[in-house]
Amino acid sequence: MISHRTVLLLMLFVITSASALPGGSGSPFDRYRVRHYDIAVSFDIPSKTFSGHVVMSIEPVEPLSSCVYHASSRAMVIDSVLLADRPLRFRRQGDSLEVFFPAPRSPGIRTDLVTYYHGHSIFTGQYDDGGVYVPDTARYQRLATISEPFYARRWWPCKDLPSDKAPVTIAVTVPAGLKAVSNGLLKSADTREGKTTYRWETSYPVATYLVSVAVAPYTESRSEYHAENGRSMPVVIYAYPADSQKAAADFRETDSVLHFLSRTFCEYPFLDEKFGYAEVDGDLTMENQTLCSISASIINGTGTNRMTYIHETAHHWWGDLISPKTWHDTWLNEGFATYTEALYAEYKGGPEKYRRYVNLWASVPPGSYRSPVIAKSDTVFWDCFALSVYLKGALVLHMLRGVVGDQVFFDILRSYIRDPRLRYGCATTADFIGIAEKIYGKPLRWFFDEWLSAPPDSSDRPLYQFSWKDEPGRTGRRVAVSLRQKGAANHPYRMPVEIGMYTHGAAAYRTFIDSLANQEVRFDTPSAPDSVVFDPHGWIFKSVATDSGGAMR
Repeated sequence: MISHRTVLLLMLFVITSASALPGGSGSPFDRYRVRHYDIAVSFDIPSKTFSGHVVMSIEPVEPLSSCVYHASSRAMVIDSVLLADRPLRFRRQGDSLEVFFPAPRSPGIRTDLVTYYHGHSIFTGQYDDGGVYVPDTARYQRLATISEPFYARRWWPCKDLPSDKAPVTIAVTVPAGLKAVSNGLLKSADTREGKTTYRWETSYPVATYLVSVAVAPYTESRSEYHAENGRSMPVVIYAYPADSQKAAADFRETDSVLHFLSRTFCEYPFLDEKFGYAEVDGDLTMENQTLCSISASIINGTGTNRMTYIHETAHHWWGDLISPKTWHDTWLNEGFATYTEALYAEYKGGPEKYRRYVNLWASVPPGSYRSPVIAKSDTVFWDCFALSVYLKGALVLHMLRGVVGDQVFFDILRSYIRDPRLRYGCATTADFIGIAEKIYGKPLRWFFDEWLSAPPDSSDRPLYQFSWKDEPGRTGRRVAVSLRQKGAANHPYRMPVEIGMYTHGAAAYRTFIDSLANQEVRFDTPSAPDSVVFDPHGWIFKSVATDSGGAMR
């Protein structure tokens, strides 16, 4: 979840955990669709408690005698559930809440369920957990929420699955003097009897994991983003008073980043609302829709963490606009946002900066990305958010760019992000592959299968043994290249391989398809090369050794 995931996960390196995410999908959740949420929640910060009610508007897709949704049994007490002011019978099992109707609800007819609840924070601020976080209450009047992947249910009853997005209205009541900020646009702020209620609304559908609230005595700074079509939108920074100048310095590139992302992919997807950052405590950095949470620990005024901000901003295209249908496909969020960091580095510093960024991801020891990029389970945290999901996922996009070429690659990304079937909805990896193959005009399943869901007895990358020799040819010289994939007897990688031959400063490049455990190819050249380099432009995530025992690289 979660904080600048790339940096944190690199520090953590390879962590394995069987910690299970609560809940999961199943047929009861497929029997209806959520059309709108109206949330009203009041926070008591010193006691770390909250209370409120949620109007969940649902539309059955089949006759519905009961409705199952989510409410954490650890964090929340359900006081009552009403239908047209009539109490309904309900039962709880784990994090599931089943509500029984007096008579079946008909398909296509909206039903408003009103759930009254109260609860307390059970979250201590770590990135692999979630809910409502309240820091040291003796010093601060601050709180924030984080809901990814299945932690919205810890502070409001909802259908807590990424596959069912809906517009949200949220009214947040806090002590007067504090600001409560959330998704969408602020519609009103009413103060009565020492408390202020802030009412926020989204016109775009939101996945539950992207709904957030942050509360503090914020300072607010505003600017305008001017889109290519002439429209404008507020850009808002909410910072703690002591950090407002540092935040202004750190976020000074926001306008440039939004324009870069809009030109590269499509216009900012939430132009009717806003874009912003809210400073929060704990490891809560998160791409909440239209208002990213940024951990106070990385706001320092020096810009050293700018790639974190770019990563979270990029999620408004990769994750917020198109969300994963299940957490098997988290790489569609995290791999894409991580790769966008490299694209921004290329935009600011040229190809050399891009290569340096990619090389950083590729420099980890063999086996570090052994977990499949497509998660084996969507209910085990470190499957959904493994190191490979972020960094190997980004490397897959880098390699795809090498396979199909720049023009086709960016056409693929733009076609995916602009697809009307997916925009403001959800996607699977199969959706992305289908679009990639359509734009490329050739099969690509072979590529995605080996890199996203390689079998468990394969390496996380090809381990090449490379050698070459020069010999006489028909009219000049001939270069014989020998390539062996070490340990790949069962599952050799198939990749287009480029060879660079260098003679007196001149370069010649040849490409062939390698898909064998052992392969030898020959190229005719006018004269003997001074050197021959395997994959000179670094398009393949790999380790390489020479027959003479050279170091892996």
